[in-house]
Amino acid sequence: MNPICRKHNVTALLVLAGISSCSTALTQEIPTETLRPGKTVTYTIAGEGDVDKVTGVEILFDSKRSAPPPDQQGYQTSFDNGRLTPKPGGRESLEVTVTIPDSVASGEYSMTTIIVYTANGATYGFGVPKDFTAPPSLRIENPGRFKVSIKTVNEKH
Repeated sequence: MNPICRKHNVTALLVLAGISSCSTALTQEIPTETLRPGKTVTYTIAGEGDVDKVTGVEILFDSKRSAPPPDQQGYQTSFDNGRLTPKPGGRESLEVTVTIPDSVASGEYSMTTIIVYTANGATYGFGVPKDFTAPPSLRIENPGRFKVSIKTVNEKH
């Protein structure tokens, strides 16, 4: 395990492909440091049932603040992504890596939704707190800043 991370388990109940229930445990490597754009966080979702029919997973995060800081106007206060990596030896568990985007504002971000895509084209969304308990929030510090002001306006003759 990465020395700057700790594991966190979350239990969720997912219904996959509309056929059966899949009890899952979500493990997250929680960075003890502040994350910057480009860094990744990996989640392992272990389950039973139709896990082998999952072809993609997206994880959505929302900031605890409703607007970006004043010097980050135009930056996002929510983001979603996920790269699914099949686990060797079967699909009893899924590994999903989330990359912190360049366009996200600094702040605390909580996982709000997991979207599951299946082989038959179905999409299922699972939200906090109805379907699972969110792991601890991610601290993100984006060094990018954008601030503009107008000093003067002159008519051109």
